[in-house]
Amino acid sequence: MTLNNTVISESNAGHYIHQGLVTFLATEVQAEKAFPVERYTWDWLEQQLLGQLLYSSCTDENNERSVLFLHWTTNEPINPSLDEIYSEVRLLKHIHPTSFRVYPNEHEARQERDKLGDIRALDDIAKSSPGRFSYRPKTCYGHSRCLLENEEQTVHNRTKSGCATHVDVRERGEQRQLTCYREAQALGAASQRVKCWGKKPQRKRKPQVSRKC
Repeated sequence: MTLNNTVISESNAGHYIHQGLVTFLATEVQAEKAFPVERYTWDWLEQQLLGQLLYSSCTDENNERSVLFLHWTTNEPINPSLDEIYSEVRLLKHIHPTSFRVYPNEHEARQERDKLGDIRALDDIAKSSPGRFSYRPKTCYGHSRCLLENEEQTVHNRTKSGCATHVDVRERGEQRQLTCYREAQALGAASQRVKCWGKKPQRKRKPQVSRKC
């Protein structure tokens, strides 16, 4: 297995090892001889999917059950993409339901990519926590009127983001690209049109002319 950028050497701070590699190494130690742990790259997985090798190895007749542990870094994988992988996984689960699993499963991966599930879970935890642990930042979910439109500063984090790479701090009034803002504008415009259409046209009165005899 080629580690690529899994291990990064820094001249002034030693070495950085990616958490995915640490997870694999810890699993190997815990598993010992109970089950094998093998590490492969995304290139290997692409060849497996193209050659349908996973279909032949993950069968219910085999005594060994397989868990495909997916891990990626800041940027999502392209070849194969996560959508392509989960499409194949759905078929494998249908053919061999008892011998093959994938982690994270498709629902978990979607929540991780979209962030909304995690945000709502943290909101629920904060609501049930003591007062000093109950603070949560206000979040706009992108629908209807923006909940943050009157804030002086807002923090924008796009879906399918990684770490701080896709985080942007903006001043008030700079959220014109957000769905909620556009929707609110559209609703406001529609409301104005309804008001205009609802007015009855007024007849112009003829000017009165007074005549003196």
